[in-house]
Amino acid sequence: MTDEPKPTESAATPEGEAEDPKLKALKARAQVTRATLKVGHDGVSERLVTLLDEALDREEMVKVRFAALKDQKRFLSRALEEQTHSRMVLRVGHTATYYRARKPAEGGETAA
Repeated sequence: MTDEPKPTESAATPEGEAEDPKLKALKARAQVTRATLKVGHDGVSERLVTLLDEALDREEMVKVRFAALKDQKRFLSRALEEQTHSRMVLRVGHTATYYRARKPAEGGETAA
């Protein structure tokens, strides 16, 4: 009997695709980010999506902990990703980390 290592699941990199350096840096940053939001018994509610969307506007990277519905976390984490137009950088255990680049400020620079 051999102890073969289990393949690791990467939430953001499809199998066989080379990992991009930016994603690697985001994953490193995700490791030290604290969980900000929790998914409760309500699941992916409109309120949770709004809170995550607002947090991503402020912080760019937000970690969400699945306190309930843990057996559905794979499906729910992808639903949050789609509904907030963000990128799930990492999913470890019952926690998923999302990233969305800040939007440029409206109005921009004025021409002189």
